[in-house]
Amino acid sequence: DFWRNLENLPLFMSHLKSVRQLGEKRSHWEAKLPGNVGTVSWEAEIVNEDPGKVIGWKSIVGSDIDNAGKVEFMDSDDGKGTVIQAVISYLPPTGGYLKSKIAGLLSKV
Repeated sequence: DFWRNLENLPLFMSHLKSVRQLGEKRSHWEAKLPGNVGTVSWEAEIVNEDPGKVIGWKSIVGSDIDNAGKVEFMDSDDGKGTVIQAVISYLPPTGGYLKSKIAGLLSKV
């Protein structure tokens, strides 16, 4: 439930400036670029959800950063915790300096 409330994510993902829910499945994301040179934003929608097990998303067509991924939640082997596995793919918006900065930012997820 904590992860499903996407507005909680900036509490522990320091590169995120904000995440705002726009509806049940749609959200607006804003991330800080390295060196505080600016921000980048995009909208995403949840496309796969099994409560307590998986949340999958993809960016909305036309977003600055094309991205998709999923977060899976599994019981730990000892049954005393949760293992979280995230898979994220992204395509930065442009070449050169900006592309390398965004790639560095997103690799910290």
